[in-house]
Amino acid sequence: PRLPLEKLAVAEFEERFLRPNQPCVVTGVGRDWPACREWRDAHGSVDLALLASSYGEEEVTCHRCVSTPRAARTVDMSVRDLCAMWERGEGLELYLKDWNLALSLARQGSKPVYTTPDLFASDWLNSYEHMTGQASDHRFVYVGRAGTFTPLHIDVLASYSWSFNVAGRKRWWLIPPDDGHRLYTASGTLVADLRGADAQELPDWDEAARARVVEVVQEAGEAIFVPSGWVHQVLNETDACSINHNWLNCHNARYCWEFLKGKRAEVEASVPGVEGDEATIQDILEFKFTFNYAAWRELVACAITHAARRAEAALLASGSAGGGVPPRYEALAEDLSTAIQLYAEVVATSGGQLPVGTSDADESEGVVCEDEDEPRAHAIATAILPGTEDDSGPSLQTLGGHSAALAYDEVQASFPRTRSACSIMVPNALAAAASLAEQCRNRCVTVRQQQHSSL
Repeated sequence: PRLPLEKLAVAEFEERFLRPNQPCVVTGVGRDWPACREWRDAHGSVDLALLASSYGEEEVTCHRCVSTPRAARTVDMSVRDLCAMWERGEGLELYLKDWNLALSLARQGSKPVYTTPDLFASDWLNSYEHMTGQASDHRFVYVGRAGTFTPLHIDVLASYSWSFNVAGRKRWWLIPPDDGHRLYTASGTLVADLRGADAQELPDWDEAARARVVEVVQEAGEAIFVPSGWVHQVLNETDACSINHNWLNCHNARYCWEFLKGKRAEVEASVPGVEGDEATIQDILEFKFTFNYAAWRELVACAITHAARRAEAALLASGSAGGGVPPRYEALAEDLSTAIQLYAEVVATSGGQLPVGTSDADESEGVVCEDEDEPRAHAIATAILPGTEDDSGPSLQTLGGHSAALAYDEVQASFPRTRSACSIMVPNALAAAASLAEQCRNRCVTVRQQQHSSL
């Protein structure tokens, strides 16, 4: 379906598309974005001269889209050189992909050229990458001439993605997750182009599966939402420029975690000699899929910290102003609860390791439980999962003198700056986060009761 942005509330978007994991197109996006005003020429096409003059020094990676897209090589060059080639009618097969322009502008102190729509703003993935100082993030600009192409693929971690067309027209083919396995050849390779697939190469790609393909033509000013795990490919039918984000949040984080666990099992089963060698399995997992269990644990820890800060701010604001919208509190509680559950699960999956102490020395050294401390770790993990004897969590006043803010600061200080080690979540920070989730739920009930009584 196509829905206008001004008539699509965040709560409706979550219920109709995020939770059921279904695609849609949102129209009327980006009307006030500098990118839309500046990157289009008088004819509405991509303004190459503007890109070259404004961002000419940016170093980018271009994919050479040839007859076999998956075999295409990449070439690094400046935006200025790329635009000059295109102006001369050369390099028309080059497709600029994964340009981290938003991150580059932020580091330069420049003003952003777009604002993430509220529909897509709840984002654990990019928040994690910013909080931990990663070299890149998953906010991209794509620029390509007519005929350039992105072959069939699943996005990083099987995450959500949204893609906004600044200029030009794209054609998308989206395949539901239940049919994705049909597109792998006997050798285990995902075919490059759905349009060229034949019965011999893909015997399970039958007429029923073909009928379930969602084909979308996307025009300038439209944003497409690609759900988790949907295999997709994209063709630029005209010269095109787009802004794309990969992202995940409480609605698809479990799907992403299950995807990562599945890929770990595939690595152990398919790579000779790694059975029982967890360190090597995790290295291969990160190399092939960008994330391993340590990076995922760190991402979820960041999600807890970020959500807890927002929840505490919302509760303090509601206490002083006496207002609030119930769905806001529900969303905050769901964000926190989901992240806490997933953190406990990744800890249990990784051998039950949790930090031993909460002193400054212990945290700075990144001390974790040894094997003999596993029962303690298991007890903590169990305590923060729902369904326990008392899952309401302690009040903020009973956390050993730690306020929620102090507990989160401990977590923030303990984050490693690389993915080489797991992040640390001290037990009192987890307890504070669980308590905030419960307070958000209680506040939501209170506001609803007040609204009901006023009717």
